[in-house]
Amino acid sequence: MCHAVFPKRECENQEPWRESGCTTLPNVASGSVLYKPNKVAARLSCFDATELAGSRDTYCNGTHWDRPLGVCRKTGQGTARDCDFEAETMCGWTNDMLHDFDWKRSDGTLNPRALRTGPKYDHTKMQPKAGHFMIVDSAEQFTNETARFISPLYEPELSIGACFQFYYHMYGETVGSLKVYVKPMTSDLYDLKPSLVLEGNQKNVWHEANIQIPKQSKRFQIVFEASIGMPYKSDIAIDDVSLLQGDKCEDGLETPDDAAPADPEVEPVKITSCKNRCAQFP
Repeated sequence: MCHAVFPKRECENQEPWRESGCTTLPNVASGSVLYKPNKVAARLSCFDATELAGSRDTYCNGTHWDRPLGVCRKTGQGTARDCDFEAETMCGWTNDMLHDFDWKRSDGTLNPRALRTGPKYDHTKMQPKAGHFMIVDSAEQFTNETARFISPLYEPELSIGACFQFYYHMYGETVGSLKVYVKPMTSDLYDLKPSLVLEGNQKNVWHEANIQIPKQSKRFQIVFEASIGMPYKSDIAIDDVSLLQGDKCEDGLETPDDAAPADPEVEPVKITSCKNRCAQFP
């Protein structure tokens, strides 16, 4: 049985059937345990300055949990203000477990079913398989499904004279949209307007984007929300995210869109055509 809360790989890997009936799990130091309805599955979310060691997910078989949850170990570092997604921890950024599907960390290796609309390499290193970025893969999803990617919690003083900078790649015949929100900890995302909305084919390059951060009185987060167009025909990726302040922020806001070189520009792949995607024979 598949659930939208957890990754689709659960079904692909034939993970255990889940039923209600399990007791509440013990509290985890420096983390929180989130449950699916009726406690059929649970996920551990670690707080700032900690990282997961062990299993993130556990499943109820009707009487007991099938595996122990991991622990949240202190890293000795504060909340990361920037991230290039080279570490598997992704600097504390997490997928929204209550949404349709997940953002995935990639080194540019293509899904064999994809039509070459995702970036072949990241923005940081600009070399195939040398670095990582985050992507929503349209080859694995349905039209209009959405995925949210959430930053760690930032302290309110980090919003003073601040902006948020990132690089994005949106390429394909029917690319959907990418929205960016500044979410106070006490606010519901559905009550907020996005700070930035990007739509449609933005060509086969990495672009820079910057948004201003309003001064916050509570801890806050940055939320990316990607909406998929037609399956197989578009992908959305992000890389090198940074929460900036002061002069760095002002410098960034002076150039709101800086296209970084990528692959030679080609026409977006059309699923009804063999151009740019089918094997060529003599």
